[in-house]
Amino acid sequence: MTSKEFMDIQKETPFKRGFYQNSKGTVRWLHNIQLMGSDVFIIWASKRNALATLRPKHKGGLSVQGQNVNGTKVADWFISAKYIGGNVYEAGLVEADK
Repeated sequence: MTSKEFMDIQKETPFKRGFYQNSKGTVRWLHNIQLMGSDVFIIWASKRNALATLRPKHKGGLSVQGQNVNGTKVADWFISAKYIGGNVYEAGLVEADK
């Protein structure tokens, strides 16, 4: 997928920051989509990393990775995945404290 193809998809259906789940049940956190020159980068984190750092009482930073959409399958992964929530509770990954 090229950067232009990805940006066309992004304009039609903008991605939101949050958790996405693919058809195999794999969950990833979409942190950001950045345009650098003519290249588009998807900044994301694994479910394990996101769960460890996105809880309200956690102190520390989120370890993310950025990948250029050109020539990688990360863009295809997010395009085919379903948005499941903007935080760990909304996504059903952690039960809210009672």
